[in-house]
Amino acid sequence: MSGKYIWVQPSPGSALLPISGDISTNVGIFVSAILTHPEVSLPSRYVTVKTETLSFEEILKVWSKVTGKEAEYVEITFKAFTRLWGPYGEEMGMQYKFGAEFGDWDALQPDMVKMEELGIKKSELKGLEETLEMLKPILT
Repeated sequence: MSGKYIWVQPSPGSALLPISGDISTNVGIFVSAILTHPEVSLPSRYVTVKTETLSFEEILKVWSKVTGKEAEYVEITFKAFTRLWGPYGEEMGMQYKFGAEFGDWDALQPDMVKMEELGIKKSELKGLEETLEMLKPILT
C-alpha cells in the first residue's frame, strides 16, 4: 500500500558485502591480468573479483537510484529468514552473518591480491550501478 519495495535480510543494513559487478565483463579482465602478471598471484595468493564493498543499505540505494523505485531495508531474524527460504535461506543467512561480523574480507586474507597490483584500473570494470543500469529493463 505504501508503494515501496522492501529488502528483507537477516543482517544489519550496515553489514558489508564485496560486489563483483558485471561478472560477464569483470572476470575476463581479472583473468587476463592474472595471465599477464603471473608473478603477482603466484605461488599461492588469492585474487577476488571485486569492484567495490558496499553495505546492504548502500546497495539498496543504488538499486533505488537505477530503478527509480523507493525501497526500505528490513532486518529480520536468522530463524525467520530460514523459515522464508528454507535451506537456501539458512546458507545465505550464514554468509550474511559472516559479512556483518567480518566486514573487511580482504583483511582476513592478508595475501589477497588487489586489482591495482594486477594493473587493473577501477574504470575498466563495471561496478554495481553500471551493472544494474544494464539490467534495468528486467528490473523495472
